[in-house]
Amino acid sequence: MGISVGLNTSVILSYIREISPDNYTKKTCSLFSALFNIGVILGLLVSLPLDEVNSNNAPEEHLWRLVIMFPSIICTLRIIILLFIYNLDTPFYYYSNNMPLEGRKALERLYEDNYV
Repeated sequence: MGISVGLNTSVILSYIREISPDNYTKKTCSLFSALFNIGVILGLLVSLPLDEVNSNNAPEEHLWRLVIMFPSIICTLRIIILLFIYNLDTPFYYYSNNMPLEGRKALERLYEDNYV
C-alpha cells in the first residue's frame, strides 16, 4: 500500500504541474501536499480507537474495517470520476503529440473561455 501511495502521489503532482498555469503551479502543488498531509493525520486519528481494542470485546473487534473501507470508497469514486467524467489527457500531451484540436478541447474543459 505504501508503494501505491508513493506512486500515486508522484503521478498526481506531475498531472497538477501540467494542467496548472505556470504562475499557479507552486501554489497548487503545495496545496496538494498540505491536503495529503492532512489526510494522513486524519487517517491516524481514525485509527486511534484501534489501539484500545481488546480482543475480548467483540463489537470493537471489527473497527479496523472502517479504516480500510473509507479510503477504498474514496479511491473507487475517484477512479469512476477519472474514467467516465474527467477522461482527458493534459493539453501538454496533446500539443506535444501534434494534436492541437484535442489540446484546445482539453484547455477549454480545464479553463474558462477567456483564459484559453
